[in-house]
Amino acid sequence: SWACLRCCQVLTEPTRQAFERAEALLQDLPPVQRDLNALLSPKQSVFAHWHWLVNDALQRQCELMCHKNQPALAEVLAQRLVLNAERVLLPKHHPEKATAYDLLAQTRVAQHTNDKTERAKLVFVQLYSLLKIIEGANHPLTLLARQNALKPPTFAELLRQQHTHALAAMSAAVQRGNSKLVDVALARSRWVRRGA
Repeated sequence: SWACLRCCQVLTEPTRQAFERAEALLQDLPPVQRDLNALLSPKQSVFAHWHWLVNDALQRQCELMCHKNQPALAEVLAQRLVLNAERVLLPKHHPEKATAYDLLAQTRVAQHTNDKTERAKLVFVQLYSLLKIIEGANHPLTLLARQNALKPPTFAELLRQQHTHALAAMSAAVQRGNSKLVDVALARSRWVRRGA
């Protein structure tokens, strides 16, 4: 049975079933937008809006909107991810925050406007500050974020950067013998190539 670790209250059967339905919907790849909207509604959601499953679904939906050439909608989803990350994740310099900022910057670059490019530059500056503490000043991702903060990339340059890093991640995963990371890196590499 499902019980709270703090107060030991046991969930009723209908509430447990609601949680399981919500989990199943959020784990769809990618989640259906209307299901995601319903689950994010404060009146209908059984999850807190910062729950990891909600954020995972938001990230997948954001990437799908980028792939479907809907960067304005992707930006709204990425902004929500950043807000959730800032509200909840500890420590202050958490790797998931860097992921959220990176996604937000990418959605702004994808919109191909001067205003969005300048706003992306501000996000790349925040990303660089985070990565400098998380990864170190000389880490390749930190150096790339610094480069992008100084001169935001075009969308085509951003896609090339992602492709290069996906292949590097795949190579590192192969060396470590981690087949799951290889699958993720390969999928991301294919996504980038399709979008190019």
